[in-house]
Amino acid sequence: MAVAENHLYAVNHSINGESTITILKIFDIEDMTGPNLVGSLSIPDVPGSKIAATTSNLFILTFGTTPTLQIVDISDKSNPILAAEKTLETADYSDIALWEDNLYLATNPGQNQTGIWHYDISNPLNPTFIAFKESKPFTSVTAGDGFLFGIENHGYGYSYEIEVFDLRPSTAPISIGNIKLTQGRPINIVYDSSNLYVSLTQSGLAAIELNLK
Repeated sequence: MAVAENHLYAVNHSINGESTITILKIFDIEDMTGPNLVGSLSIPDVPGSKIAATTSNLFILTFGTTPTLQIVDISDKSNPILAAEKTLETADYSDIALWEDNLYLATNPGQNQTGIWHYDISNPLNPTFIAFKESKPFTSVTAGDGFLFGIENHGYGYSYEIEVFDLRPSTAPISIGNIKLTQGRPINIVYDSSNLYVSLTQSGLAAIELNLK
């Protein structure tokens, strides 16, 4: 799922014969007591995905033999349009994060390089590759206010650490430290307004107030 400007975006995958159909659904969540479905879009042959959204564009990271980045024009929430598609470098991608005109793709452990792929999305219909930052693999990433946070993925082992990157000084993220958790193993993370929200296996949810400069 992704949230931007009082709208929630969710994808649902279903199998239809030998193909997979992805349904993108857009909800107006201005009234949190009653989310209202305002638009949807069917996208064929997407075996799995992660998404991130700006006010006017949705980026769908698709998994499979040929990983792709699909860009959906959501300027009209009632009529989303699949506007572009970009074939990505071969890698075992795990998650996607946005910060300003930058898009970051994280990877799982695998035979290919593990790290963070950085794209310029100032032209959202034509993401441009900037740099690859070799790093640990991550299961989940989030970004905001010039920082990127990644839950470390140690393969079959458990990780209780979140690595922090500074995105501002250069084109490549710079690791500046780790956040160690004691409440449980982190699964997913979301950054919002100087706070990091972490879902945990044992204890539900952790909220971490950050003071990063």
